[in-house]
Amino acid sequence: MDKPWLQHYPAGIPHELPELPYHSIAELLTESFARFGDRPLLEFMGTSMTYRAVDEASKAFAAYLQALGLEKGDRVALMMPNVPQYPIAVAGVV
Repeated sequence: MDKPWLQHYPAGIPHELPELPYHSIAELLTESFARFGDRPLLEFMGTSMTYRAVDEASKAFAAYLQALGLEKGDRVALMMPNVPQYPIAVAGVV
């Protein structure tokens, strides 16, 4: 396949991306929550949350969705402002 945009890449920029170590966002989140548990993940209005706290909150949200009857493969729409609840909800849905 012809890729004419490659001729415009600056010198030293690879034409191919490296293989990613994760096959899904869920894998990336699971690994990050386990690896960085006590590190801060979110800061909002002078308060921070660790990876572990976000993991626990997202699991609680996921359990709530399951209690409502949602199953794997169901679609969930999220429309929220830029607040800590948004990444928690995204992680819970994933």
